Amino acid sequence: MRERTAAGLVAARARGRKEGWPRTMDERQARMAQALREDPALSVAEICRRLGVSEATVCRYSRPASDGNTQADALDRKKANNSVLSDI
Repeated sequence: MRERTAAGLVAARARGRKEGWPRTMDERQARMAQALREDPALSVAEICRRLGVSEATVCRYSRPASDGNTQADALDRKKANNSVLSDI
């Protein structure tokens, strides 16, 4: 059973399918959320209305991770790594 699951995942990746849930915000929106969070005049609720996402999403994408980076930074690193891998 484990082999069939692994084979199915490999086949899905070959077709361009990605694992997991789709991202709620793209890189541009994540950077915008970070910039808006730095403005003390804006509440999280106002940022959510502007971006059309929930408060949890705004906080997730703009809070520092345990390594001091935000999820938006992680998206940037992942994109950079993918472009390096595609060059190989």
